[in-house]
Amino acid sequence: RESLDLVLIAQPFPVELARGDSAAWLQQSLAIWRSFLAEFVRSPVRLGRKIHIVLRGKPDGADMDSLLAAAVSGLVCSLAAEHAELAVLVLRGEVQQVLASFLPNVARPEASGEYWLREGRWERLTLKRASIEPQLPAPDLTGAVALITGGTGALAPTLGRWLEACGASDIVYVSRNAVSEDRVDAATGVRRSVVSCDVADEAAVQSLLQGLATAGRSVQVIVHAAGVLADTPFTKLDDTRLAQVLAPKILGAMHLQRHWDSMSLRMVLAISSLASVVGSPYQAAYSAANRALDSWALGLRATGLPVSVVNLGPVDVGMAKRLDATQQNRLQMSGLSLMDVDSVVTAATQAHAQGRCVVYLGRAVLGPTVGAAAAVGTGVLSTNPISILGALCEAMASLLGYSHDPEEYADQPLTQLGTDSLLVAELTAWINKTYRLRMSTDEIQALPSLREIAGHVSYQLSAIEQGGQV
Repeated sequence: RESLDLVLIAQPFPVELARGDSAAWLQQSLAIWRSFLAEFVRSPVRLGRKIHIVLRGKPDGADMDSLLAAAVSGLVCSLAAEHAELAVLVLRGEVQQVLASFLPNVARPEASGEYWLREGRWERLTLKRASIEPQLPAPDLTGAVALITGGTGALAPTLGRWLEACGASDIVYVSRNAVSEDRVDAATGVRRSVVSCDVADEAAVQSLLQGLATAGRSVQVIVHAAGVLADTPFTKLDDTRLAQVLAPKILGAMHLQRHWDSMSLRMVLAISSLASVVGSPYQAAYSAANRALDSWALGLRATGLPVSVVNLGPVDVGMAKRLDATQQNRLQMSGLSLMDVDSVVTAATQAHAQGRCVVYLGRAVLGPTVGAAAAVGTGVLSTNPISILGALCEAMASLLGYSHDPEEYADQPLTQLGTDSLLVAELTAWINKTYRLRMSTDEIQALPSLREIAGHVSYQLSAIEQGGQV
């Protein structure tokens, strides 16, 4: 029934599981959530519904309930960014108290977002603006042995130079596909090693840390920068891709934690992403993995360990630098600019001092102009298919970097315009947000051209205007 709200409640972590099974439990549990949410998105009866997700655990905790809750929040954060037509609320707190808010005449949140029930009051989890403190002292790592995961990635050289500037005398760069190397810089005396190790493999991590300790190189500093991308629409995300993204990021962190010497640790810095806190379309797996990493880091810091996390926006090296032209154009439309890699050092210093730092470089941008589709001053959208076609062509031009002359490609098949499933999903989200409709990606993909899409949008708007059913 479309009038019913849907409430999902996370099961608690089964304490009888052996420690070695917790990573598998996290992966399997998150896969179940992914599968259900994907079916919810695909289902035509979702329209008119609101989905409430009740999660156990603390907003920032390293226990398994909190890690699962964080990962699910990351999934939902990306899902909401991709499907603006959905109403999804994540509710955190003591489960019985949260459920009591569903009783009649009891206030509870209504708008999409993530909420925490604290002392009987709902608080929405949001980012707060803070200023970067450029004069913060760098961590004192004099003589430390430091390990960098993702050691052959684009950020690693900058991170390594920062650690050396802080006094580290022995840097171990770890990567799953690395060619081993070990040398000492004659000028500085700093030892730099490159070691092949997959942090997703717990046995390999244990062997690495034990081997370094045996060689008199006990690791005191860890920068966890390993990670992979697997961008895809939410409904196309499968368990294999999800596991590929989770493995190096959060499972790698858990493996390091199990086998490091906590008494010797001087600093642990987790390199996370802006995608975990603001939601990024088509990056559900990446958002989930990084959100879990955030929770893990802040949870351990609360226990007194020197762990911190930095959430980086797109940087001008590495993953963001390898984007193709279409993906870079989408990034520009989002209002984000590529950060200079050296700014990572400032962010890392602030995170170490304060526990967390979320940093990105944004600017004001103009998205697709929709004036042709709107009656100025009335707030009523035009149902004229020609006006709608003009707005669609302009939106597509912004996504692809083409001109927006309707005569140029209004009747071309979408596949000939260079679209892929990600772009069709993005166009669908734009249509739903602009025209306040609830069309599905499959519905748009089934229409052969922008002109046909404009006609379909016009029909739906006309039906709504006349009080009919769409």
